[in-house]
Amino acid sequence: LHQQGRDTEALSELRTALQHDSATNVLSFEATLLQRNGDLVGAERSARAGVRLHPKDADAYGTLGYVFATAGRLDSAAYYYEAALQVDPYSLQAWINRGNVSLDTKDFVTARHYYEGALKIRPTYAQAIFYLGLCDYYKGNVAEAHARWQQVLKLDPSYTKAKQALEQLK
Repeated sequence: LHQQGRDTEALSELRTALQHDSATNVLSFEATLLQRNGDLVGAERSARAGVRLHPKDADAYGTLGYVFATAGRLDSAAYYYEAALQVDPYSLQAWINRGNVSLDTKDFVTARHYYEGALKIRPTYAQAIFYLGLCDYYKGNVAEAHARWQQVLKLDPSYTKAKQALEQLK
């Protein structure tokens, strides 16, 4: 339903599912749909319910971080991405998301720390390498950024953002 643009019906189906199963992924999906439809209060409520019901699930904290990040509440987003990392220090998405909050606030040193943390877990993680390239670029290290984005394309030739970034350097 969601893929067909029928979000209202999708929310109805999710609420029915929640009556029978309060799994984190259902609450996360509900929070995402509500956020996309401009109901930030409802999105936060659903995401907080996921954390409350599943306090050992990093994805639940990640969803709450996402809700805050998209609402521009970056301090709260950073807090919940950190909480996700406390629950699961191997969550690549939490490392990337926490780095992205720092990138958004132009704290490139902190952003780099989180992207490098992701690379300690998976040294060939193209997304982390791409974002390290952005840190390099914003710090004026264009040659380093160029090299990283080329590395990304060697790992994943379909990585569109790296292609676009390299094209902009021409």
